[in-house]
Amino acid sequence: MLSGKGQTNDGHDTGRRRNQMPDGQPDNMAHDAKGRDTESSCPVSVSRRTRLCAPGLRTTNCQAFSGSIEKNIPPNKQPGASPSVDSMRILFCTHDIDSGGSGRSLSILLEHLAKRHTVSLLSLIPPSPDKARAARYRELGIPLSVFPWGWLPVDFVGCPVDAAAQKKRSAQLRDFIPQVKRLSESADAICFNGYPSASLASVFPSSVPKYLIAREVLQEESPGFPSVAAFLRSRISRAIAIGPVEADQLERMGVPCSLVFNTGSTTPEFTPLPPLSPLRFGAFGQFVPCKGMDTLALATEIAAPELRRHNATVYVFGGTGNPALSPLEEPVRNFLCQKNLEDVMRLEGWTNNVETHMKTMHCIVRPDATGSPWGRDIIEAMSLGRPVLATGSENVFIREGHTGWLVAPGDAQALARALAGLARAPSLLGRMAKNAFDFARENFDPETNAERIERILAGG
Repeated sequence: MLSGKGQTNDGHDTGRRRNQMPDGQPDNMAHDAKGRDTESSCPVSVSRRTRLCAPGLRTTNCQAFSGSIEKNIPPNKQPGASPSVDSMRILFCTHDIDSGGSGRSLSILLEHLAKRHTVSLLSLIPPSPDKARAARYRELGIPLSVFPWGWLPVDFVGCPVDAAAQKKRSAQLRDFIPQVKRLSESADAICFNGYPSASLASVFPSSVPKYLIAREVLQEESPGFPSVAAFLRSRISRAIAIGPVEADQLERMGVPCSLVFNTGSTTPEFTPLPPLSPLRFGAFGQFVPCKGMDTLALATEIAAPELRRHNATVYVFGGTGNPALSPLEEPVRNFLCQKNLEDVMRLEGWTNNVETHMKTMHCIVRPDATGSPWGRDIIEAMSLGRPVLATGSENVFIREGHTGWLVAPGDAQALARALAGLARAPSLLGRMAKNAFDFARENFDPETNAERIERILAGG
């Protein structure tokens, strides 16, 4: 039975996408309100193109692992690029290249950095054989290695972690550390794409500067938080926070940081709203508890009379058909069927063409149970000129009545009132759309923000 309260994901293992990481976002190169510069053997299966080169370590190159970044990475600096800093060799580490906003944010960043720098990539989870991201990295000349090391042993907001299991996993793989160390031999910098892979900071030499893109918020009540904070202070040269909440937490931990927004894949470009009837709300995300799709279903039931009266529908893009990966998909589908709501909330399935579908919507809904109104779906929506109805209270991106609307996380009644209100007064959406795009144009340019990260990685 669906509950109006947001829940947390109860997956603990680092197996494929059991832990869905929240990925939020922020900046300009000015300063924010606090004066911050805003600048065993391998137990997993891999795709057919991923080759096992040594026990515990896999690489997606066609050639055997040479133990050297210099030999293992073809030159991938494209002609015509105007480097803002000297060319570097950068090793990126991530928990998963395919998963949600974190994986997409990394791919957008590497599209730009690979034009000017020699980039390699290490993932804790193997690439999905039915997704194209690993193939795209090969096209860019970015070799991908897989090493199933344990995550940082600490809970994340919206994503509990079995710390004992992560420590056990790492202990089982310690014999392979020398092989992994060789990946960093020629690196000028190592960057961890999110907290989970930052556990590898202890593996690489202290002589190589290490950077962290803080894409999640740590649960400070977690038993492992104090030791993890001390670990990060001692290992990370500088962090890049994607939002003010992440930046505030880094400051509390004593880790120096800069604030840089995530971006869409292209320069923001306004797309006019479709005709206001029928009215279309769009939600994009996985059917896991932290994404709040159960709350959205409950809100739709409450708002259904007004939605029907004003010819409005909520379209949900997400889901895999696999209960292990999308535990709420079938319960939500059954709920909609039992309540005869399939005319006002439609489950459209997974899409790889988010932008195409967003263009057909009038307003994007983000019912996230963690209350983080700065996710990738918000960035991409605003970059097209779409206002956002989201959960949370942080009004950096979504300014109430200006670029969108905010409601409390897990509050189906409040979300229903907002949906019904917009259905009754859709003319509000035009002005909000323009305001949302103006904010995106000033803050979400991918080339500009990639250059900010580039300067940080260069020690600037």
